Amino acid sequence: MSGISRWTAQSRPGPGDPARPEIAWVALPGHAEPAFSGGIRQTLVPMTRSSRKGVSGLAGLICALAFFGCSANTTSSGAGTTGTQTSLRGSQYMAIQVIGIADAEVGWAAGANGIYLTTDQGRTWRDITPANLSNEYVSDRIGAMDAVGNQDLWLVLADVPGLAPGSSGSVRGSGIDRSTDGGRTWQFVALPGCLQGCGANLSVSFVDADHGFASIGDNPSFLFSTDDGGTTWNRVGSPPPLGAINVGGPLPGSQIVFVNPQVGWAVTGPTFGPNDQQSSPGGRIYRSIDGGQSWDPLPGLSPADQYGLPMFFGNRDGLMLRTPQSTSSKAFAVLATHDGGDTWAAHQVPTVNAPRGAKQAVLGLHFTATSPADWKLLVGPALYTTTNFGRSWEQFDPTPRFAPGTVSSVAFFSPTFGMAISLPPGCSSPVSGSQTARCYPVLMVTANGGHSWAPQQP
Repeated sequence: MSGISRWTAQSRPGPGDPARPEIAWVALPGHAEPAFSGGIRQTLVPMTRSSRKGVSGLAGLICALAFFGCSANTTSSGAGTTGTQTSLRGSQYMAIQVIGIADAEVGWAAGANGIYLTTDQGRTWRDITPANLSNEYVSDRIGAMDAVGNQDLWLVLADVPGLAPGSSGSVRGSGIDRSTDGGRTWQFVALPGCLQGCGANLSVSFVDADHGFASIGDNPSFLFSTDDGGTTWNRVGSPPPLGAINVGGPLPGSQIVFVNPQVGWAVTGPTFGPNDQQSSPGGRIYRSIDGGQSWDPLPGLSPADQYGLPMFFGNRDGLMLRTPQSTSSKAFAVLATHDGGDTWAAHQVPTVNAPRGAKQAVLGLHFTATSPADWKLLVGPALYTTTNFGRSWEQFDPTPRFAPGTVSSVAFFSPTFGMAISLPPGCSSPVSGSQTARCYPVLMVTANGGHSWAPQQP
């Protein structure tokens, strides 16, 4: 189908969190300098889909503030590993580090113990953790998931032990797990010559169940295509250098999206010069109209700003986030196109009384769209909604009240059903490592447009 970008948001506990055997806290990727709080970084990982699918975040290049959810250190029965769950009024809620929407009603969430799928807009969930991620800290070893319908799934694996032959050298490898039965079984495939040898930044984008694209590497970067659902891949042209990942850990933020077999978009990450000094923050947009054979920079964009990977609702209607490099708040905007990306018009978002880094977090992780005109912005305590491209906004406070800084990401499947990573009710700030109770992010869901929310066990 034609590509609608989907995004995921991720978080990780700080250095004082409980240790886990043979696993380490996930370090998350980003496309720009992140904002920090409590020793955690967060970012979006864009995902592509084709039917009418909303957008669960707008900027693959923007990192966010750190958030936690209240929990105690307990043992989970899921996925066969030991993890941290959240104690909330007598119930257990597992800590979640990443959420994403891959197709119209298909969403996913991941934590230390596994990856979980919903095919009914968040009402019910099931464990779909691939066998090659057993005994791994799952959210540390995956990139974005893409989907066509609720059966065909593709999951990026990054630096996973055991994927490469163990006769000599490292046994770690990267590639793509593919499922044709809704995640019940998975088959692994590496891009040709890239099991270990092409660098990081692996991204996938499928336009239908057969045709898809994958990019990998920072400089140079490589592009591959498939016409059999990802069983085999062939090298096609070279995309622009997509840049490096500016945070520790193997996970890349997705940097390509194709809206059909011919038209694709790419966003660059940061690049670095001598002495590891950043030479460019990234956030530059490129477009291909020949199936990835050639790429041109999108004209008319200010070099003083950064831009997120575009997301499209069909072939013509799309959205893109603009973030300024200067301190001018007026440059924060959502750009919309109705002609396939030839022209873009800026639409302002509600002004948030927060420092610049926090505004980046608001736009990058807290914006979600369910159609070209229907947007939501959940910043805590307020949720803003618009149905007319941001010309006017309605504001209300959800129940329970989200204190500022307690929501780390939001994603809506439809105007009614959505999910978020947040502190659960009653946990409004991180707890120091010396105390028994801990704070970790949990999955929250809504079935009435964001007016009320409840914690959900995936």
